Formats: sequence, C-alpha cells, structure tokens
Amino acid sequence: MLPLTVSMVHYGNREFYGTIDKTIAVQGRGQLSFENGDITYCPTNNSLAIFYNQSDNPNLTMKVYVIGKVTSDLKIFHELSSKEDITFNTK
Repeated sequence: MLPLTVSMVHYGNREFYGTIDKTIAVQGRGQLSFENGDITYCPTNNSLAIFYNQSDNPNLTMKVYVIGKVTSDLKIFHELSSKEDITFNTK
C-alpha cells in the first residue's frame, strides 16, 4: 500500500487522523492508549492516525493497532495546519 497519501485533520491537540480506502488486516486486541510517535490503524472507522502529543485524556474511545512509529522530531506536527495531506512511506 505504500507510499500512501492520506488527507488528515488535526484533532485534540494530540493527533492527525484520516480515513483510507483500503482495509488493513489486524491481529490481536488493539489498544485504547497511545505513545507519542505512534502511527495507528483503527478498523472501526478505517482510519490512520499519527499521535504526537500526550494530552490530559490519553485514553481513546476506539481500539487502535500500532502499525508504525515516527522516529524523527515530533515538533513539526505542532506547526502544521488543521488539514494536511500526509504521505506514508517506508524508511
């Protein structure tokens, strides 16, 4: 599926998320929390998210599956506009 460009929106001063056209097969139970830098897939709404900032409420309402990790400086996410096209690719 990579590279994959997703139209993403800023949410809760903690993440960017956007829906994708294809589904991703998941295994396990998923999780209702995140670490900074997590790239996640949520099968409930078929979306990807990039979490960049722990918030006052780090608990999520839908289970997510970590599929990657941002390894560079996360400060860039604080500088982005409220809607961005973000391209996912392998290193």
